[in-house]
Amino acid sequence: LSHYLKSLHEVDAATILPYRINLAANLFPVLRRVHVIARMVPAVRSVTEDAEAKAEAFDALRSLLWRVGEQSPLIIFIDDTQWIDEDSVSLLNAVFFSDQRPNVMLIATERTSDRSTIGPAADRLAADQDQASKFETNLVIELEGLSNSDARQLIREVRGSDSAVD
Repeated sequence: LSHYLKSLHEVDAATILPYRINLAANLFPVLRRVHVIARMVPAVRSVTEDAEAKAEAFDALRSLLWRVGEQSPLIIFIDDTQWIDEDSVSLLNAVFFSDQRPNVMLIATERTSDRSTIGPAADRLAADQDQASKFETNLVIELEGLSNSDARQLIREVRGSDSAVD
């Protein structure tokens, strides 16, 4: 997101920035890489400790994603959601699982092969996603590891058919 915003002319970037973007930038410092955001006066309140400021930061991020998604296709990829924490679940609920979702494709992966590594926040996220299904179609694709023979075939195809595979 910050890379995309940096690629825009500063005037164009400024026109899509929502009110209270400084709160979102305090919560997500990578947004400060965008010059027009970096020049803004920092928020006075601590976002991480103040529930109201955090909610406003989440709202600003949702608004920013909405505005970017209206201009360009937007895909957000989150890997390894089995290790997600409660703050991240709250963010995902506020941004993606509300009736004011941005026009974004969210792709998230979760390893389910070792259920002992799944934390309680990941279980909550899965339950929240079930609730969110009333808003939009959720597609779950279960992938399994490659068999040894399929892995060898893939290596041969990538390296070339003459390569020896052990």
